[in-house]
Amino acid sequence: MRNDKIQISEWGLEEHPSTELLRQYEEGSLPPATNYELEKHLLDCEMCEDILTGMSLADRKRTSQARYRIWQRIRTRLRRKHRPSTILSLADWRVAVGVLMMFSSLGLILFYAYTRTATQEQAAMHAAEILPPSPEELLARTIDAALVLDIPAPPVAASHPDSSGPKASSGFSLEGQLVDENGQGIAQATIQVQGGPWETTSDERGHFRLSLVAGSHTLLVSKTGYAPQTFHVESPGKTLRLRMGNRRQ
Repeated sequence: MRNDKIQISEWGLEEHPSTELLRQYEEGSLPPATNYELEKHLLDCEMCEDILTGMSLADRKRTSQARYRIWQRIRTRLRRKHRPSTILSLADWRVAVGVLMMFSSLGLILFYAYTRTATQEQAAMHAAEILPPSPEELLARTIDAALVLDIPAPPVAASHPDSSGPKASSGFSLEGQLVDENGQGIAQATIQVQGGPWETTSDERGHFRLSLVAGSHTLLVSKTGYAPQTFHVESPGKTLRLRMGNRRQ
């Protein structure tokens, strides 16, 4: 009787009798008290009754295998039921797509701004390269060109020598310096031969040079701040020193 109470107590904790207990019931090897309690349970439990019916139709080995497979299926379903779902919901997908579109738009805006800035910088650099020289640069270039300007005399037509006539005239280089009343050189003054195509400009120290034909010439000298003056020269063999008058007030 003591063993029956222990079996009933263990069975009560499990809520259903074990398959081994059902097998003993089928074989008729259970004590009367346990047999009575089990029959009462079978009247109210269809699952245990179905198991007992199945056990009566199959042998013990096949029943154990079937029971093992059933419990494996139950455990698998329980694991699947409690496994967290990894598939995002529709709302989560919408949020993810919205964030992706926002970052894509921001990237496009930054790329457009960078490209536009780079294009403007390249255009500015190109414009700086092709800009014309400033007036100061043009003036400096003109002064440099005027300092080295030397207009040669026009060619003299060749003629056959005639013992009875005068000899043909030859050319010479007229060099001189243009100074003020204090003896300081006057730069950028224009020296022009009246009645001829010869013209030049004095350098920083007032020096100038003209290629003329032999004979007498009248030089017209003009300079900003001075009154124009004329000088008469005749094929000199030395450097002239021309002195300008007072500056204009």
